[in-house]
Amino acid sequence: MRQAMINKILNLLDRGRYYRTLSAIIYRMYKLKGKNINNVSFIKDLKVWEFEINHAFYYSTGPGWSYDYDFLFDQFKSNLGFFYLPKEGDVVIDVGAGVGEETIVLSKLVGPTGKVFAIEAHPDTFRALTLNKEKNKLDNVILINKAIADVPGSLFIQNADNSLANKITTDDAGTFKIEATTFDDLFDTYKLEQVNFVKVNIEGAEQLLVKGFNKSISKVLHLAISCHDFRYHLEGDEFFKTKEIVLAFLNKYKYRITLRNTNISLFNDYVYASYAKFSNE
Repeated sequence: MRQAMINKILNLLDRGRYYRTLSAIIYRMYKLKGKNINNVSFIKDLKVWEFEINHAFYYSTGPGWSYDYDFLFDQFKSNLGFFYLPKEGDVVIDVGAGVGEETIVLSKLVGPTGKVFAIEAHPDTFRALTLNKEKNKLDNVILINKAIADVPGSLFIQNADNSLANKITTDDAGTFKIEATTFDDLFDTYKLEQVNFVKVNIEGAEQLLVKGFNKSISKVLHLAISCHDFRYHLEGDEFFKTKEIVLAFLNKYKYRITLRNTNISLFNDYVYASYAKFSNE
C-alpha cells in the first residue's frame, strides 16, 4: 500500500513535469534505502530518466525509486526470463529493447563470451538505448535501429509520450518513418547459426515478426514473446490480438510451449517456447 501511494505521487509529479522536484525526492529515497546513488536526472529530449548508481547507469521511461541492477534482474527473471534465463556465452536477441532495461541484464548474463543483439525501432528511444550502451560500456551488445516485420521496407511508428506504448502503424500522422527488416534477413545479415534466446516485446508487431521468421526459426533454442491481447481487451484494437497467431506459429514448428495462469493478464499473455530438440537444456 505504501509503495503504491509513493508511485502515485511520483507519477503525478511526472505528469506535471516537476522534474527537478522529482529528481530531488528520488535521490533522497535512494539514500534512505542505503543505495549509493550518484545522480538522478530527466533527459528531456529523450524523454527518459537516468539513474547513476555505484557509477553504473540505468534508464527508465518513468521515475523510479528502486531502480538498479538487482531490481531489473528480478523483474526480468520473474517476467520474460521466467522460463529460460540466459547464461554465459549465450547469443541473445532482444527485440523491442526500449531504453535498455533488459539489455543491460542480458549483457551481464551472457558475459564477454556472449552477444546481445538489441533491436529498437523508435529513433528517440534508440538514442537512449545507445546512451545506455555507451555509458555502461556494453561491449557485447550490437544495436540495431530497425523494426522487425513480415517484409523488409518502411513502416511508421507512433511517437507517444510513453515510449512503452508506441506501436507500428500505417498512419503517418504524428509518427516516425522507420526501416523494417525480417527475422530471416536479420539472421542472414549477421550470419547467425544458433541463437540461445529471443525476447520479443513489440506492442502487437509480434504477429508481423512470426510471418517473416521461417527459414531461420530452427536456429532458435528458446523464446519469450510478450503477446498483447490484454491491450486488445482494454482498447479494442484488433492489432493487439496476437496470442493465437504466435501459438499457431510455434506449434507449426514443434516448439514446446509454456504459458502462465496468474491474476495478471499481462503475465498470462507471455508465451515461452523451447525448440523440442533442446527442451531439456
